[in-house]
Amino acid sequence: MESGGRVDVDDLVGMELFREAPRSDLVGLAETLTCQRYAAGEVIFGQGDIGDSFVLVTGGLASVSATFGATRLELGNAEPGSILGELSAITGDARRATVVAVTPVTAATGGHDAFDRLLRVPGVRAKLSDMAARRLAESARMVPVVLADGTDAVIRPLLARDRTEFESTLLHQPEEWLYQRFFSGGRPSPAIVHYLSQIDYLMHFAWIVAIQDPPEGIAVGRFIRSAEQPSTAEVAFEVRDDWRRQGLGTLLLGAVAVAAERAGLAALRAETLSDNLAMQHTARRAGAKWTRTDGGVLETTLPVADAAALLVPELRVQLGDVAEAIVTGAGLALFSSV
Repeated sequence: MESGGRVDVDDLVGMELFREAPRSDLVGLAETLTCQRYAAGEVIFGQGDIGDSFVLVTGGLASVSATFGATRLELGNAEPGSILGELSAITGDARRATVVAVTPVTAATGGHDAFDRLLRVPGVRAKLSDMAARRLAESARMVPVVLADGTDAVIRPLLARDRTEFESTLLHQPEEWLYQRFFSGGRPSPAIVHYLSQIDYLMHFAWIVAIQDPPEGIAVGRFIRSAEQPSTAEVAFEVRDDWRRQGLGTLLLGAVAVAAERAGLAALRAETLSDNLAMQHTARRAGAKWTRTDGGVLETTLPVADAAALLVPELRVQLGDVAEAIVTGAGLALFSSV
């Protein structure tokens, strides 16, 4: 690695990350950064390294990979405009991936002061929070669970790449299930599927339960925060019809509540049809009392803590650790000093 002094503001102007930023803000940011040059084949940083700096690639190409157990996964390439290592700057945790220069790479690097200045640049915080949450979700560990019939499964955050499988699951549900879930006949529109698979992990958080052999998702649980009442969120489940009576409703209600706790929510609100007895029973286990609305739909609101208590303590802690890291990334803007 060769240190090359100050960063030219023109290297930052064309980046997508700074598309909304006035040049004057980028001038101030450039003053806090240092130019670094890496030779082809040189490690920019390694998985497990402790670091509190971030890297903005201004030239060249780098590869990003991570090792999970005995498996090494290629996560993609970093091109000019990419930001790397920001998760360590946010969380203080060890690096989650290894980055190696494929060609000679030039980069702008900075520490805590530079990161604070970066967060002050207009438009950057929202982009970083979305990026950080998605990267944290992608690298989140899968938490093992055992279903009622003894089937081994895992629960993890729902990812953008799950959309095709999620859509397939919805389209293969029976009409009765779809009516109970969406309160209307027919298949959900592409717009609804798109909405349900667009997760930011702070306003909209979702878990997916999957089996490993064959690998497939069997259930999703989510909360969607109310814009009018930010401390309350709607909770909903999508459990595949052939996996009912496996305790998935209770598991997902508890898991969603754990994520809601980490996101600062106080209460979860649910709606269901009067003939959806399974949903009613699951919520009653957390102390829910259902009331009928003018439209004939049942509704309830229950404390997040009561719903989270449905999980055994060990599972509650494991899911809480996963959710907290992701929510921290999603809530990046909330933790800045701006």
